[in-house]
Amino acid sequence: MHMTNSRYLSFSDLGRLNLLIRTGLASALRKNDWQLEICGQTRTLTRMLKAPQAFKMICEIDGWTDTHIAFNHVFRRRGSIHAAVNTLMQVADKDGNTIAPQRLIDAISWIETSPELPEYFAALAQETGASAA
Repeated sequence: MHMTNSRYLSFSDLGRLNLLIRTGLASALRKNDWQLEICGQTRTLTRMLKAPQAFKMICEIDGWTDTHIAFNHVFRRRGSIHAAVNTLMQVADKDGNTIAPQRLIDAISWIETSPELPEYFAALAQETGASAA
C-alpha cells in the first residue's frame, strides 16, 4: 500500500493550516474577514510513501507578489524528499475582491520582505494570471 495522490494534497492543507495558526496569519484572516483561495497547485512525486510509514512534512511560505502568496510543502522520509506540493493562493475579502498579500503580512506586523519567488512559482503565477484573463 502507498499513500494515494490525494493524500499529499490533504496533508498539505493541514500543514498550511498549522503554519497559518502558528504565525498568527489565521487570526489576521479571521479578524479582517479575509480568506485564502487556491489559484494554482503542482504536485511532484519523486518516490511514493508507503502506508503506514512515518514521514515529515515541512510547510513554508516561499514568498508573495502583489497578487499571490506561495506555499511550499516538502514530504521527507529518512532525509530523502519523496514529494513536494507547491500552492499559489490569493487573499480575498468576503465579497471575493483580491487583497494584496502584503496587507495580510502587515496585519501580523511581520517585517520581512518577500524573497524573489522561485522559478516554479513565478511560472505558476504567470500561468494562473493567463488563465484568469
